Amino acid sequence: MTMTKKVIRANIHRYIKSGKLVAVYGAVKGVGVTVLELSDDMTAITKIRTPKYLQYSKLAPTKYLLEIEETPLPDNMRSIHRIRTLTEADTEKKRWAKTESLEDLPVSPHEEVTEEELVWAGKREGNLFCKAVLVLVSGVTAYWAYSGLSENGYYSLYWLLATAIAGWFCIVVPWKFSKAPKEEKLAQLKEYKSWLRQKASDRDLAFLTDFERSLKDYSTWKNLSPMEFEFAISLRLNNEGYSTKVTQYSNDGGIDLEGFDNHGNPVIVQVKQFNNKVGVAVVREMIGIRKNRNENPRTIIYSLLGFTRGAIDLAQKENIELRNIKAEILDV
Repeated sequence: MTMTKKVIRANIHRYIKSGKLVAVYGAVKGVGVTVLELSDDMTAITKIRTPKYLQYSKLAPTKYLLEIEETPLPDNMRSIHRIRTLTEADTEKKRWAKTESLEDLPVSPHEEVTEEELVWAGKREGNLFCKAVLVLVSGVTAYWAYSGLSENGYYSLYWLLATAIAGWFCIVVPWKFSKAPKEEKLAQLKEYKSWLRQKASDRDLAFLTDFERSLKDYSTWKNLSPMEFEFAISLRLNNEGYSTKVTQYSNDGGIDLEGFDNHGNPVIVQVKQFNNKVGVAVVREMIGIRKNRNENPRTIIYSLLGFTRGAIDLAQKENIELRNIKAEILDV
C-alpha cells in the first residue's frame, strides 16, 4: 500500500508557566490532538504526545508556524518530520503576489506546492459569485423600496438604505476573475524547490562525512545526545546494507528504528544508551512489541555497553538479536 505524505502547518504555542514550546494540530473530538514538543530554538521536535484533551488556557500563541511532513505507517503509526519553522509574515499572500524573485521568498523545499507559492505563480481567487449576489441584493432591495414607497414611506427608507449600501459595495469592490497559476512559473518554482532539496542534501552529506569519521572513536558514542545516538545506530546499520529510519518522532511504541535488513526483511530496533548493562526487562518489552507486529520482523536491541546474563539468555531463547557498540568498536 502506498503511504501518502502530506504537509501540515501547526501553530506554535508557548506554555505560560514553563515557557516550553509546542506545536499543536489535528484536534479531533473524542480522539485527541497531536502535540509536538520543540527545542528552544524551534529547530527540532523533541517529543510527540497525543492527549485526548489539551488545556489551551495554559498556552499562549506565538507568531510562528511549524511546517511538518506526516507519513502514515503500518499498524496505525505515523512518521513526523520537521521541514522548517515559519512566521505568519512568511505566508502573507500579498507579499508573495508582489515579489518577483524566488530568492527573496521563503520557498518550501518540499515537493508539495503551498498556497502562497501558487499565488506567486499567478493564482488568484475571484469574487464573481459574491459580486453577483450583491447585484441581486441591490436589485431586490431597490424593488422593495420602490414598491413600499407609496404605501409606507418610513418603512421603505430602510430598503433604500440597504439598496445604497449594496450598491456602494458593487461600485467600490472591483470585479475579480479567478486565475490559474501560470505553467511557466510553476515549472520555475518546481525547479527552484528541487534545487533547495539538493542543496540541503549536499549540506547533510558534508555533515555525515565528519560525523561518520568521529564515530570510529568510542568516546564519541558516549557523548552523543539520545537523538544523535539513535541516528548513529541507524547510520551504522545502513552501512551494513540495511535500510532503517529513526522513528523517534513517531508513535513508535518502543521502537527507535525500523525498516529492512540487508536481505529485505522487515526489522525493528530498540536503542539503549545506558551507562550500565541492559537488563532483561528491555528484552521482554521487545518480545511484546514483536508479537503485535503482523510481519514478525527481525528484532534487534542495540546498547552502548552490553547486556546482563539474564537478558542474554532470554534473547537467545526468543530469537532477539543483541548488539553493543563497545564490543564492536573496541573489539572486546
